Amino acid sequence: MAFSRKRGRPKNIKPKNDYGTNELRMKKQLGVTTEPIDLCLNKKLITQEEHRAGLRLRWLYTLRFGSPGISAHDPEGSKGHYNKEYDELWLSARHMEYKNALDEINKIGAKRIVVNICIFNQHISFLNKYNYTKAKSCNLNNMRSDYDTFKNGMDVLAQTLGTK
Repeated sequence: MAFSRKRGRPKNIKPKNDYGTNELRMKKQLGVTTEPIDLCLNKKLITQEEHRAGLRLRWLYTLRFGSPGISAHDPEGSKGHYNKEYDELWLSARHMEYKNALDEINKIGAKRIVVNICIFNQHISFLNKYNYTKAKSCNLNNMRSDYDTFKNGMDVLAQTLGTK
């Protein structure tokens, strides 16, 4: 056996294969691990401006009510979910911006689906890997109606929040 001229540790080569669990690999293939608003952008169901408006709506919701997920709260030392850096005028303006955005999308009846996708990360039927192409093409299906409602709501949201 010849002496190797390479010194030090061998380079850390990242594997090309995904060695995660079977369940995680399946979820990645189905697109379940990606947030629904990002899936909509990746599948070109919404534009970049509508995506930004959806993320802004989530941020406004977080300012108003806190994070929509599970979080701990210290009842003794915390002042709620507000940060000290936010002044009251700025925060009340953001609350009004959130309220106005919800009022505008509620006028066209898209509040439920837009809030569920943008804020609460719920996967709607047209976001499934095999259904989003059907949602664009079929006219009589409930998926088409959900997709149209969501698309109209995101368009109004982008115009209301000024990202369009």
